[in-house]
Amino acid sequence: MHACDRCLESGSKCVKLLVLVWTAGCKESNKQAMEKIISLSQDSVDGRDLKYLNPVPEAVHLGKCFKSAFANWFLYYRGERFNLSNLRVLYNDANETIKHGMHQTTTLSAIRNRDRMSVEDLLVIAKPSVRAILTKIPAIVQTIVPETFRLYKGNSKGVLENPTGVCIADHGNLFITDNKRCRLFLARLHYPVDVTEVSKSLKNPNGVTYSGGVVYVADTGHGRIAYKAVVLSVFLEPKKMKVQDIRVKLEEIDIQVPEASRKKDLVEALTKWINNERKKVNYCLSDLNKLLLDRDLTSPLAVIAAANDMLMVTDSDSHGVYQVDIANNGTCLQGRVNLLFRLPVNSQPFGLAFDGNNLYIGDSGNDGGITKFNLATLQAVMIVKNGSPDCQFVHGLDYTSDGKIIFADRGSCVVRELLQTQSDCSHSTIKILAGSGKGSSNDGSSNSASFSQPTAVCAEGKTIYVTDTAVGAIRMTTPTNSLCTFLEMFDVLYKIFGVHLKGMKAEEHTLDEALSSLNGIISPCDQWINEVQNVIGKKVVTQGP
Repeated sequence: MHACDRCLESGSKCVKLLVLVWTAGCKESNKQAMEKIISLSQDSVDGRDLKYLNPVPEAVHLGKCFKSAFANWFLYYRGERFNLSNLRVLYNDANETIKHGMHQTTTLSAIRNRDRMSVEDLLVIAKPSVRAILTKIPAIVQTIVPETFRLYKGNSKGVLENPTGVCIADHGNLFITDNKRCRLFLARLHYPVDVTEVSKSLKNPNGVTYSGGVVYVADTGHGRIAYKAVVLSVFLEPKKMKVQDIRVKLEEIDIQVPEASRKKDLVEALTKWINNERKKVNYCLSDLNKLLLDRDLTSPLAVIAAANDMLMVTDSDSHGVYQVDIANNGTCLQGRVNLLFRLPVNSQPFGLAFDGNNLYIGDSGNDGGITKFNLATLQAVMIVKNGSPDCQFVHGLDYTSDGKIIFADRGSCVVRELLQTQSDCSHSTIKILAGSGKGSSNDGSSNSASFSQPTAVCAEGKTIYVTDTAVGAIRMTTPTNSLCTFLEMFDVLYKIFGVHLKGMKAEEHTLDEALSSLNGIISPCDQWINEVQNVIGKKVVTQGP
């Protein structure tokens, strides 16, 4: 290596610093190669020739990968769902101040994501001025079913007519019941949301809940609780069982087999017993089945899972609130019904929520409201009354992870949250979470958006899903905090590596400043991965929502 001109002219000794850096895109193969190099470089013998080589992901491509996930999924971070389409909702907001601010700071082209590889679009939506608008907005209300911004066959207008129930399923999915179409749907939180039909054997269904791999539906028109095991491991799977476990089960059900029987013979014996048991109750693997109860519930309205083996159910004919204990014999489910208490004869108990100790019943009747029932003391107290300033007519409700009750006020066309400040409920705070009360269906910031007929609600962390029944829609209400954090990560990443908009000067950073900023991105990313892995219950590579 030759001395530089400056050192030659000054007669100084020229000292050069050589930094070996290998940058590559974010494909899994590149990632594995980088991890291999880092591992080998730590070996004092085999890695001596690699210890000066620093493999790092290429910053621009890394940002594009983040953007791709941001555009294609409703991402989940700190209990909040967010997606690029959130910004388009605000771009069309009914609040002129928000709408004007979004038009001034960003572009429709950047938000629509027409050029998926555009770095400039990414820099535009991540600007501090965009985040400054978001920080002033408590939450965003967005219609996720049907899709409003793109033509998408799997989520077009009319897929739902009168949705009356919604609940959280596994891994970024929702279950939805439609009272008019008499169907159960599964909605996958891709963008646009994928909606698939699970069953069309219902009649005027209302509430829906999911727990332990089983979805339960209050099939009001058929006078039954219907269920389906969507996870195969709910019931016995002879082919996947160990020989000893099969023998124990066969002995338990009093089926004799020769001691020398092979696994194939044991599997056939157990499978035959399973099929016979299912024939007795007309069990169907591909559709919903009637939950066999020791006493009939002729008109179930609301249902919620208090545990994997316990349901809470309301019945409009008997005006009762029931506990249903679930038993699983390995082939199908059965339930034992216990009456907890009765509501007034004019009650319409459409809503149920459970906090682990107390059951909350949403009664839409004129004399109804929200009743809190303590399972330990069997005491019931009305904590919110219909016709009051804080609630015209309650419909659906749910309990959030941070101790709040969220409920749909169907009469006021808003979604409210209730925070109990004392255990005896003598003091509580009720405020509007979303909705202007105008009685129309419009997306936007939580204060300017409106609902036509909010009925069922369910909570996923801090994100709320609402069935807007009259217009056949599922609406998502989500805070903007995680969206702001995500956009800030974009902004910081690109600033560190000098990526900037045309006409703007690149920022300069010392090495210590750059490392500190990178650590500020890595830490929340690690927390994010841990959060998602805890939600799905698996330590695997995260992907999608």
